Amino acid sequence: MRTSRPEAPLKAPDKRPEAPLKAPDKRATAALVLVMGLLVACGGSSTSSADRPTVFKATDAGFSAEFPSKPQRTASTHDVTTEVRYEALSANAGEDVIVQYLASPGPMAGVTQTLLDQQMDGSASAVSGTVVSRANLTFLGRQSEDGVIKGPNGHAIRMRAFFVPSGDVQQYFVLSGGSAKLDAAHPAYDRLLATFQLTS
Repeated sequence: MRTSRPEAPLKAPDKRPEAPLKAPDKRATAALVLVMGLLVACGGSSTSSADRPTVFKATDAGFSAEFPSKPQRTASTHDVTTEVRYEALSANAGEDVIVQYLASPGPMAGVTQTLLDQQMDGSASAVSGTVVSRANLTFLGRQSEDGVIKGPNGHAIRMRAFFVPSGDVQQYFVLSGGSAKLDAAHPAYDRLLATFQLTS
């Protein structure tokens, strides 16, 4: 697989650098591995209009959802794969919420469950973390996998991954939320999941 780095993500105080994003290799049957180093940060910033919950429609990625603040967008193309990423911090910078989207021409190569498992395992490996829980579920009518990753410093990353086949295009979403501790509340991530809708 080819490795590339996304554009600069939204930064919070003391946030770790971004882990590499892996774009799919069309000849491989391995999963699309989207990885992010999320997190963390502490405390109290004043709330401007950009720091208020925002219902956002991403026409280029075909979804709408409520973010804890106005999300920042980054996009890149790797060979024939397009990657779009939307990221927002909660008002107190206690949570980092991300929607990542990949689109690549051609049919999905591999068994969906295997690809979802590889996504979760690859994400944990990229941040030197451990998958502490995972569950299979149906989300928006699609086979999905939820996971919780514990980072080496106790950081937590909650993830939901799923594919959206669309004609001759392989589409893949990863919704994630990062917090400073495994047992930290994650209302912004919960709200993202509750409001996430496909629009195309």
